[in-house]
Amino acid sequence: MRKLLFTLTILAALVASTLAQDKAKDTVRLSAVYNRTDFPLVRSGGYEVTENVNGFTVEADVAVFRAGGLRGSLAYNFNRKLGQEVYPSYFDGMNVVDLYRDVNTHSGGAQLEYVIKDAFGLFGGLFYGTRKIHEDAPRQTVRNFRVGVIVPFHKKSPFFVKGYVDFEKPYGSLPMGFVNPDSRSLGVGAGFRF
Repeated sequence: MRKLLFTLTILAALVASTLAQDKAKDTVRLSAVYNRTDFPLVRSGGYEVTENVNGFTVEADVAVFRAGGLRGSLAYNFNRKLGQEVYPSYFDGMNVVDLYRDVNTHSGGAQLEYVIKDAFGLFGGLFYGTRKIHEDAPRQTVRNFRVGVIVPFHKKSPFFVKGYVDFEKPYGSLPMGFVNPDSRSLGVGAGFRF
């Protein structure tokens, strides 16, 4: 919790300093995104399946620099995957079941966007964060690489839609039986900029 408060304090300080220096529009962006995540899983017997998990991401980013059509920003993301399988074939004392959990990830990183003709922006981002997939599993570091597009409703609109593909890689070993494979998410959402 202290790390989250520290991160939010740093983000608030960056927002305040940026707003004091630059009164231009599109300094801060807040958005909410629906995610559909594909998890590749290998089941007993050796066959591979893909598990699809729904979730959402809440994002905030602050512009750090602008040069021509480029916009560089620092960002914070809170991601929740709903019903992610974390332990397949778990024996609960009576039956063999699959354990599912809602998994939260907090991450921060940098994004670089190139705006084309003030109509839409193509962006890429690199994020590092942390998550705990189960109360009996250690905390893991997670890296996300994201590419996507941001499209405002019109040139001066404070509202925008965004879409992206996110490639996620967890680091750190888990106790035997827990799974947390690399995954790919498709995200579509909307936001507000000021």
